Amino acid sequence: MSIFSKENLGGMISSKGFKQQDCAAIVYMFRYLDEKMKCVTFEHVEDFTIDFEDEKRLFAQVKVNTIDMKFLKNMIEDYYRPGELNLFIGSGLDDKVRNLLMKKRKYEESKTLLRHQEAETDFTEECKKYGLVLEEINEIKVDAFDSFNCVSIAKNEINEWADKHCIFVDSQRILEELIAKISLDLRPYGGVMSKEDIIECICRHKKSKIVSLNDGSSFDESKKNIIKELERLMKKMHREYDLLNVVKFEIEADCYLEALNSISGLYEAYHTEYKNVYVWLLNMNGQHAMCCEVIETDDVIEGIVALEYIKALYGMERYSEVIKVAKGFSENYDVMLYLGRSYMRIGQKHEAVTVFEMCVKEYPRKAEAYRELSEIYQFVSDKSMEYINQAIKIEPQNASSYLQKGKLKRFKERYEDAVRCYEKYMELSGDYQNEFVLRELAISLFYLGNQEFSIYCSRWIDRFINHQKMNELLQGEKIAICDIGCNVTTFMELEIENDMIKLSVNGADILKLHRQEYSTGCIGTYVSPYNYFLFSAELEMMRKIGEEVDIDDAESAIEDASVPALFKVFSDNETYNKTIEALLELDVLHINHKNEGCVEYIIDDKDIEVKLIKKKNSLDGIVNVGGYIVDIYIPNVGEGYQEFMRKYDSKSAYDEAVLLLVSPVEVTQITFMKNNICKIER
Repeated sequence: MSIFSKENLGGMISSKGFKQQDCAAIVYMFRYLDEKMKCVTFEHVEDFTIDFEDEKRLFAQVKVNTIDMKFLKNMIEDYYRPGELNLFIGSGLDDKVRNLLMKKRKYEESKTLLRHQEAETDFTEECKKYGLVLEEINEIKVDAFDSFNCVSIAKNEINEWADKHCIFVDSQRILEELIAKISLDLRPYGGVMSKEDIIECICRHKKSKIVSLNDGSSFDESKKNIIKELERLMKKMHREYDLLNVVKFEIEADCYLEALNSISGLYEAYHTEYKNVYVWLLNMNGQHAMCCEVIETDDVIEGIVALEYIKALYGMERYSEVIKVAKGFSENYDVMLYLGRSYMRIGQKHEAVTVFEMCVKEYPRKAEAYRELSEIYQFVSDKSMEYINQAIKIEPQNASSYLQKGKLKRFKERYEDAVRCYEKYMELSGDYQNEFVLRELAISLFYLGNQEFSIYCSRWIDRFINHQKMNELLQGEKIAICDIGCNVTTFMELEIENDMIKLSVNGADILKLHRQEYSTGCIGTYVSPYNYFLFSAELEMMRKIGEEVDIDDAESAIEDASVPALFKVFSDNETYNKTIEALLELDVLHINHKNEGCVEYIIDDKDIEVKLIKKKNSLDGIVNVGGYIVDIYIPNVGEGYQEFMRKYDSKSAYDEAVLLLVSPVEVTQITFMKNNICKIER
């Protein structure tokens, strides 16, 4: 075997190996997150390295091999670092290595016990048997998980960490974001992810554990079936009623890991009774390999278990096996869907169409098959629109149907209809940052001549660069993007010049912005330090000349000093500074006041335009400062927006509003007149 083979390189040239490496890194960064971890480095020396605050380091190697004794000895010879933490991860462990590690664990656990000498002797002899050095084995960790189960292991590790800290998170989103960052930005260039970066990622996807319980109409079919199964068990298994009720509550609240942990003991004690719920929860937690392992112990596979088996096989991309198993349960609608999708995955389009058309014939009031057929026929037949309209008629609150319809409308240059479909998708799904949707909205609004184009375009560019391996664009490099519609072809060109992104559409310069300029913000009122100083000085003067100033007067003064405010928050100083430099280069800002940590500029009416586009749950702000676009996305509108509008509609000492650009260390305030704000309600 070549030293540069796929096996010896741990998958460096295979997607399977990459997935294993990335998930392994995520597993261990969460295991050590609470142990004074500083950062994780990728592909600098080892596959990944964890640095700690006490200057210790963990060096990790990840291989696609099953680790046997020979391979372990080679790993130690090639990668062992005396006095450091050494971690070797493979896709599996053979029996000899497992036995060695078991004796090592017994030896470590027995150090405070009377039987320590016996365990030490046993462990020492095991090392001698295979020519291993005791001190070296003491300083290494060996672990195993392959590409089939590494994703579910990583998700579970995230959930366990969150559970320990009494928080509820979207582990899938966290995992996806971390893997994207590692695979696209860090691993190719030997990058570093700090502990703070990880915590920020967790915070972005933190959820409330208190979830309003919905009625059954909002559950998908499988969830409703499991709820019914639990209710049946609660009537039958009286002694386990309380625990089963907890499981039911956790499933209703989408706390699937907690529900799996709660039911595991019952399954171990009463395999048959609780298998339906157990395998369903394994799939919901991404543990597809374990689900298959549990189910394959049965001689007969049927009912809920059969469906979960098919789901697990599909989740592991074993499409040929899905087809083989599903053919025996073709009377089940969900099974037919997985059968059709599996045919599509292996390129058998005709067979997929046959299955989905059978679905709509036998189950005309179910929407999924209509959506599948719409996607198959999209851009080639009018049947596509007929199918998606039928899906929307059946399920008017399903977001994915509007996404599909938006694609079809935009392709046909029905831009207004496309915009409505995509906005409906975002409203129903809560997914306001989908790269594809942002691009589609940008193109549609461009051809409509709508200035909101720049909002969606800037956000799309941000995601395009970060998610499409574009982070190392060279100065002056151009990227051409061609988008083909039914009758109109759109040519876009991205160019980096002095760290500024320029976008041209069909040969015309359209937009410029700094890289990673996109960020979220908030809305409310703000008391300018300068205005507050003037009001405070006036009150102090009144006191000095003997005039009474009561608390109500003071509060009134502060209220008068507040103005409607838009906040754009930058996560780093570098991006903030570049934005300020770009604005100052326009020569439209005039300094008014400088205070410690805050600089106030004023701007002429002709040089600024502010648009607020209010959606159902969010707000888009686009501030045009002398031709430079400041984009602000506010994900939640509430009291802050109400306060903003109250001050906007009221008369005050100054008819002003402010844009605040906030960095971790300072604030830039741009003051302008309220009449420059245009409000659009959606």
